[in-house]
Amino acid sequence: MEVVVKDYGVFLGYSRGALVVRKRGEARRVPLHQVDRIWILTGGAAVSSRLVRALSRNLIDVVFFDGRGEPVARLFPPDSNGVAAHRRAQYEAYFNGRGFELAKLVVYGKVANQSRALRRAGQWRRERYGELAEAADEVAGLAGEMLKCGDAQCVLSYEGAAASAYWAALSSAFGVPGRSPEASDPFKRLTTATAS
Repeated sequence: MEVVVKDYGVFLGYSRGALVVRKRGEARRVPLHQVDRIWILTGGAAVSSRLVRALSRNLIDVVFFDGRGEPVARLFPPDSNGVAAHRRAQYEAYFNGRGFELAKLVVYGKVANQSRALRRAGQWRRERYGELAEAADEVAGLAGEMLKCGDAQCVLSYEGAAASAYWAALSSAFGVPGRSPEASDPFKRLTTATAS
């Protein structure tokens, strides 16, 4: 459960394993095991240090927002997210090539999904099934070739070729112009948003 505090004059405390929310003499108790995160959307709330310690022990984040709705601070346990360990692993992945291999697999998955999407589109447009199946085979072939790449430029080249084939086939089958991020009609907006 996510607890949202948006009213002025709210006090957040801790008692017997529960978050206690007090406002104008009323108190509401929420067991900490039910709380995933606390969002504080007002500058007029108070939080006890005892609650902060309990939240930290239970790996619960607290996010504070300013009056414009922008996040300004976040409290989280020092060991819960392993920031230093994650950063070190990211550097190691960059230098030992694992990062490139992971990125290549992510792009491969995107391209392979484009191939499958073209085949599904052929089920909607039976009269264009052959054309869409041919494009799906081309895109799938490019995905397979991409796995042989040894550098980022090669991956980007295959991804670009696959995207061109994908959008050309969709545009032809559905009678709409190619992909454009500035699209104004609903079909283009939908396909651009779901492909990003």
